[in-house]
Amino acid sequence: MFQVNPKHLAVNWEASGGGAFAIVPLVERGRLPDRIPLFRGHTAAVLDTDWNPFNDDLIASASEDSKIFLWRVPDGFTLYTDAEEPADVSPVCRLSGHSRKVGHVLFNPSAANVLASSSGDFTVKIWDIEQGSARLNLKHSEVIQSLSWSVDGSLLATTSRDKKLRVWDVRQEKPAQEVPGHP
Repeated sequence: MFQVNPKHLAVNWEASGGGAFAIVPLVERGRLPDRIPLFRGHTAAVLDTDWNPFNDDLIASASEDSKIFLWRVPDGFTLYTDAEEPADVSPVCRLSGHSRKVGHVLFNPSAANVLASSSGDFTVKIWDIEQGSARLNLKHSEVIQSLSWSVDGSLLATTSRDKKLRVWDVRQEKPAQEVPGHP
């Protein structure tokens, strides 16, 4: 899995001792060093990442450890350092509230501090990342397979293993529309 924005590329990284991902500044060219700084903090595999559309240095990560972390790319971040062992980057915020693995994170395209997450606990949470808390809990009857914001960020569409497409008005905790999906 990888995500890109105008400044950086993020890619999930196989790392011992928990989940990690790497960020490659797009201005850097050439062969990667043998050892690079990783964005490390999860205790299980990272399943998804998403860049904040309002801040090119802020990224969210979702993991099998049921946590969501927010990370800030340090000023002057580079893969090429003189250090023999480059320092890993730690998260700036931890969002807890899901009871099972978190499969998706997705920033709202029009509200700077709103993040959606889906979990194996059959919920989608809508987070206020400034407050560090979930504002809405959208319940499903099966595992959520995908989610997508409308262009103006007022609606969230979800699909789940129960083969239903739900469109949520994110100001309430019940679907505005629910229709059968593909059989």
